[in-house]
Amino acid sequence: MPEWSSQPPDEAQNYGYRLIRTPAFKALRAIILSPDLMGTRTHYTKGRTLPCEPINCEACAAGHPWRWHAYVAVLAGDQKEKCILELTAQAAEQLQEIIKGYGGLRGIEMLAERPSRRPNGRVRIVGHMNGSPPNALPIAPDVKLLMLHIWGLDDRLLDPDLAKKPFNAKHLTEKIGASLPISDSAST
Repeated sequence: MPEWSSQPPDEAQNYGYRLIRTPAFKALRAIILSPDLMGTRTHYTKGRTLPCEPINCEACAAGHPWRWHAYVAVLAGDQKEKCILELTAQAAEQLQEIIKGYGGLRGIEMLAERPSRRPNGRVRIVGHMNGSPPNALPIAPDVKLLMLHIWGLDDRLLDPDLAKKPFNAKHLTEKIGASLPISDSAST
C-alpha cells in the first residue's frame, strides 16, 4: 500500500534547483539559504565545468588547469527561484568577509554584479542581513548532493565501491551525452 502525504519529502525538494552564475549585464539579487560555502577544485573541459579528482584526474592529465569554485543555495531574483549560485574563489572571498561580519551566510541578502559587464568579468558582492529571521526561510538543500546530481555523478552516492574510485570524465560524458550549459542569469 502506498504512503500518502500532503507535502513532498525533503529529499524530493532538492532537485528543483538550477545552477546559475552572476550575469554580465545586470545585478543578481538573492537571499542565501546555505549556512556556509561549499567549494571544490574544478576544470572547464568538454564544454562544461566538472569536478577535479584528487587521484587519476583525466582533466589534470590532459593539462587542463584547475580552478576552485564555491557553490551556495540561494533564492534568486524577484521570483525567489531556488538556485545554486556558482562563484569563483575571488567572489567567494567576498562572502567570507560577510561571514566574518554576520557569523554565517544564511539569511544574507546579497547583490552580485560584474562591473565590467563581461560574461567572465570579476564579480563584486555586497550583502546585508535580510529582515526575515533565518528560520523563516526554506530549508537549505545539501549543496554537495545537488552538485553531484548536476554533474551526473549520483551513482557515486549510491554505490560505495564506485565512490572510492576516481572520477572518470569519459564515464560522465558517456552517461549524460551532450554537455549541460550553466545558465547565465536568474529570473529577476
